Amino acid sequence: MSKGCYTLTCEQADKQYRLAAFWQAKGRLYRAIASYQQAIQLQPNFVPGYLRLGHLLEETEQIDQAVNLYKQAVGLGATEAWLPEQIEYLSLNFADLSQVKETFERLGGCIRSPDERPHILLYTNCSRTYGAEQVSHVLMCHLVNIGYRVSYVQGFAKHHLVDEREALGIEHIWLQKDPHDFVYSATNAVEATRIFAKARPDLIIFSNGEPVSNLAARQVATRLQLPFIEIVHCLNVEWAEKFAAYLRFLPRIYRAAAAVVC
Repeated sequence: MSKGCYTLTCEQADKQYRLAAFWQAKGRLYRAIASYQQAIQLQPNFVPGYLRLGHLLEETEQIDQAVNLYKQAVGLGATEAWLPEQIEYLSLNFADLSQVKETFERLGGCIRSPDERPHILLYTNCSRTYGAEQVSHVLMCHLVNIGYRVSYVQGFAKHHLVDEREALGIEHIWLQKDPHDFVYSATNAVEATRIFAKARPDLIIFSNGEPVSNLAARQVATRLQLPFIEIVHCLNVEWAEKFAAYLRFLPRIYRAAAAVVC
């Protein structure tokens, strides 16, 4: 290719990238995707284009295509530290998340509670006796006292707060593993789907120790369009850096939430 043709091709690709950014800012994600795809066709060795398109494909739930793009980026020499972990996470969790609606319907899932009282389900990764756990405990006890049926999803624990809740009639649903294990809580989509289908809550409250806590369960609620509220107990720069690869999942969750409390 002559230098003139190469320059023209780069200019055309740059135009498509700018157009993609414009559509993305306007919220026209599928138009943005089309522009990124055209740009990559014009400039197939431009690694940032693959990453930008991959992020958009994740946001629009085209996870398998995003994984393929990330793998292509690695093949082209991408050195971003988060890429291998992101590919592994998406590959591990995609199959479960893609079957969420089918599993929920098969289990008879419904957001209507069979109980006469409105049913609120709190889902938390905080199962100890201090900090965020105390906030969740006070909130749930108050909701019971004003007439709501309440269920509490957490890792197994046995302490005085659990005893107090049980005395009030709050049902505890124990998770299979400790939700402080990020890999577990980011991939237990099937377990979360079964919990929601069985509990049939009218409202879910996610009590998150940090922004990426309970990630799979929150993605499930978002996909199923269940009504939920987000409570984020701690925002920390160190955690944000540690889990930077997963922060892109949060905007869609927060947009779907009825409210976000930090």
